[in-house]
Amino acid sequence: MKKVCMVVYSYYPYDNRVRKEAEALVRNGYTIDIITLRNKNEKKFEKIKGVNIYRLDQQILRGSQLRFLYQYGKFMWLSFFKLNKLDFKNNYDVRSEEHTSE
Repeated sequence: MKKVCMVVYSYYPYDNRVRKEAEALVRNGYTIDIITLRNKNEKKFEKIKGVNIYRLDQQILRGSQLRFLYQYGKFMWLSFFKLNKLDFKNNYDVRSEEHTSE
């Protein structure tokens, strides 16, 4: 069974493009982990339709381009550590980065 981790600067499962891709991979026998943003009141870890969701304590706050760069950089930094920790545990076959524009 192939193991895939997706890093998504978006909210899962609300990003339909990412959700559909992840669910399609699960239907085809893949193990899918997603590292994503976390809204207030969302769990840090959740499994939805076979997709393992790891949410980082960060939200997108609207503002200037400088704010966007800071938030995006912070997310990449936090996800770097989370991905390495999960990769050590799961030994992924594929690592994929998805992002959305503001």
